[in-house]
Amino acid sequence: MIHHIVDEKIRAQTWQEIVRVLKPGGVFFLHEMNVTNPFFRFYIGYVYPIIRAIDEGTEKWVLPDALPKVPGATWSHDIRYFTFLPDFASRGQLERLAAFERRLETSRWKRWSAHYMACLQKNDTPTDPSSTHPIP
Repeated sequence: MIHHIVDEKIRAQTWQEIVRVLKPGGVFFLHEMNVTNPFFRFYIGYVYPIIRAIDEGTEKWVLPDALPKVPGATWSHDIRYFTFLPDFASRGQLERLAAFERRLETSRWKRWSAHYMACLQKNDTPTDPSSTHPIP
């Protein structure tokens, strides 16, 4: 849902709130659509405007190669890319698609998968924003 927060100030506050509620060393998993995938861009640019069933078209995407700096936390260098199986596929189709997805997700082309997950880990020694002393 982060991509629906288009106001930069509110988005920055959202990241800070995420970090605030994590325990030291805690991890936030960001699951986003991979808009670097050309098929996704085709969907958003041409198919979506026709059906208008999911998003409003005002989204500000979080890109896997441009994760924001978040004070008090660090993004993992290991970004996981994955695809998804459609609910309408038959069992035989699902088995073939699952095999294809497994190959894609572990190949050098994994960056073209439909989704990605990045992990934001809160630093081990959090500080109170009003002071420079670690929180006990």
